[in-house]
Amino acid sequence: MKLSRHSKIVILTGPTASGKTALAIKLARRFGGEIISADSRQVYWGMNIGTSKSSKNELKSVPHHLIDIRNPNGSYTLAHFRRDALKVIKQIQNRGHIPFLVGGTPFYISALVNNLQIPEVKPNLKLRRKLEKLPVTALFKMLKSKDPARAKSIDSHNKRRLIRALEIIEVLGNVPSPSLGRVPEDRGSPKSYSVLGWQGRERSLLILGIKKSDSALRRSINHRTEQMLRAGLVRETKKLIRKYGRRKLFVDTIGYAEIIQYLDGQLTLAEAKKLITLHTYQFTRRQLTWFRRLPIHWIKNQQQAIKQINTFLKK
Repeated sequence: MKLSRHSKIVILTGPTASGKTALAIKLARRFGGEIISADSRQVYWGMNIGTSKSSKNELKSVPHHLIDIRNPNGSYTLAHFRRDALKVIKQIQNRGHIPFLVGGTPFYISALVNNLQIPEVKPNLKLRRKLEKLPVTALFKMLKSKDPARAKSIDSHNKRRLIRALEIIEVLGNVPSPSLGRVPEDRGSPKSYSVLGWQGRERSLLILGIKKSDSALRRSINHRTEQMLRAGLVRETKKLIRKYGRRKLFVDTIGYAEIIQYLDGQLTLAEAKKLITLHTYQFTRRQLTWFRRLPIHWIKNQQQAIKQINTFLKK
């Protein structure tokens, strides 16, 4: 049975600075789509320059969702994203449009592609303060002993996610580990609804990834860092700290973290710039490791993306 084009979903991903935003807007306009952000930082108000958030004109050019929906002093978990994304996907499809899920947060994409059941566990601030004092190596070792399966799938360098995983284990005894293989077909109750539906991944979901050579990606990252600093990253960081304090969210976010060190006198601005570039590149390597676990169709330009989407919509 051929599926309606409006029951299909296009995911556009790729490493940071690969050009996802600009390409997504062009594709969504061409195919009558709406964009759902899959970026764990763009959900927050005020974090604009440091997250390379789309401009106001870009946001107006095509409908965008899950951008600027939380204040930085609130929390937004993977479970929140999955719930909100599923709701928005259905709304877009009901309008007869195509959902374009766009972003580089691998865990967000995996949560939908693999229909993960994410436990809604409230933050345990006392436990978080205790775990915050430990280095990432110790946290990863703890997780590995408590839930080896989860340890295999997590970013062992991401302190925030390690703490969250341990926090969930404290409440539930373990944390569901993402299954990165083929999603089983499920004709069950609406509660088990997956973005894939029961028809199967190949006909209902297309995952496109922007592929760049290492040298091209490094140039893009350098340019992105330059742009952020010229656009006022230092000023934005000061404003966020004045309004919300030195929140862990800022310290854990590349760009803001290094500028905070600059403001504290620990780095010169030139040193902060170099570190932003380095840390961004290191993050892209971890992203690419995650992406290998997903059935991505890699594309190099807009023409290849259009060809892939046209073929996909005809299935």
